Amino acid sequence: MHIATDTPLKSALPGALAAAALAATAALAVLCFAKVVGLVLLGRPRTDKCARATEVPMSMTSSMIALATTCVVLGAVPGLVVNRLIGLTHGPELAQPLLGLSLPGTGTLPALELFGVLVALVALLAWMRSRGSAAPGPVWACGQRLDPELSWTSAGFTKPLRLLLEPALRVERTVVVEDDDLIVSRVSYQSQVPHLFDTHLYRPVVKAALLLARVARRVQSGSLRTYVAYLFALVVVMLVIVDLGVLR
Repeated sequence: MHIATDTPLKSALPGALAAAALAATAALAVLCFAKVVGLVLLGRPRTDKCARATEVPMSMTSSMIALATTCVVLGAVPGLVVNRLIGLTHGPELAQPLLGLSLPGTGTLPALELFGVLVALVALLAWMRSRGSAAPGPVWACGQRLDPELSWTSAGFTKPLRLLLEPALRVERTVVVEDDDLIVSRVSYQSQVPHLFDTHLYRPVVKAALLLARVARRVQSGSLRTYVAYLFALVVVMLVIVDLGVLR
């Protein structure tokens, strides 16, 4: 007697896991781009070279514009390529090609509609920003002017993620407080994320490989007499093994 299994459930579980992995990847990508935008486009330049920087020529930006446009188009209308990708995996083709994303067991994603909503929101925010006007004023940080040394760094933009993953990253912190007559004159703070894979995985493997390489270098002395001795010892060992009956 054959009992049919629940096919929608079996197809929905991998889709849910893929959606969770995709959401985590998107979150990390957003954090990465927020870090890059914050360091490159926001704040004052931290060095004289950055202050004298100029825009690159159009020949360099055109390729980035083309790739960014392709990403936007594929994100807005993924249905144009989904059928072709499914065909490469010999999966069931969709009955009707859609501009959005509609896969069996995973639901429907109206990508084009969401793209239109995002465009409308960006246009609304840009319009609201253009209407307001404010006179520029000095920026202060805790009672002092905001010097380039006090600007945000990459560690500041990634701190929320580091705090979330602190049990896995095992961040090492060192805080040194210098005071003079009960008045704090200087505070030094240093934070470091150890490379766990390099320390506990790659470094022992590299150390063992270098040790074996040193042994092999000693064995390969380049002396003809040494090589003849190796061959003689190998022949003796093989004769002993055959005499013991290990090899027949």
